[in-house]
Amino acid sequence: MLKTKIEEWVKGFIPESEQAKNKIKGYNELYAVADLQLAFDNDKMMKFLELRANALKKGQFEKARQISEKMTAYKNDNFEILTKPKLFFCTFHHELAYSKSINKDFEIFGDITKVRQATEPTDIIWENR
Repeated sequence: MLKTKIEEWVKGFIPESEQAKNKIKGYNELYAVADLQLAFDNDKMMKFLELRANALKKGQFEKARQISEKMTAYKNDNFEILTKPKLFFCTFHHELAYSKSINKDFEIFGDITKVRQATEPTDIIWENR
């Protein structure tokens, strides 16, 4: 759903003449999304999981159960926040889609966000590429 929404949004920035010229078997690569990764605000849930894992490692089963209960209550109280993506990383098949969408406003899940270039990752092992 989000992928389709992004593709339709980017398609609006690419002239129809350019789209028609590059159409390949009904699939227009000019605005196609190659990869989409979502990021969520789950720091607190991860902390609960870490605390529970540490309690289990130490054999503190009652403490682990209490942490599980707190974690479940937190999840139930904050379900919408936990399941709403905070940002996404999108890779396009074609450079034109990137260049047409950068620095434009995009609405995602009711919020308007400015599309920006992602920072370069620092954990690439270049020899493995």
